[in-house]
Amino acid sequence: MQRLDAWFRGDRAALSALVEEHVEWMRRRAGREMVAEDRRALESIDVVQEALARLLRRGPAYAPRSRAEFRALLGQVLRATVLDERDRRRAVKRGGDKVTPQIGRAHV
Repeated sequence: MQRLDAWFRGDRAALSALVEEHVEWMRRRAGREMVAEDRRALESIDVVQEALARLLRRGPAYAPRSRAEFRALLGQVLRATVLDERDRRRAVKRGGDKVTPQIGRAHV
């Protein structure tokens, strides 16, 4: 709870601690959100990184009051990230060449 309050006030150290505390949960949750089609194109950690970047860009729209609310927020951002990426890939399959996936496996 203290970390959540500190993060909402702009404390970067609190944010780092929150990420460290929840990153493994986020990776597992992302894996559950992904269907086989997603897993062929993405690693769950890619989804986690993009979701965290989205969260940081937008910041919290409200101050989560509990760990459960924070996890619910993380879950919503993760799900939106998976669905957005799936929509982009499907658009490319349908001929939407102008749409470029934002996250994915690195090609060497």
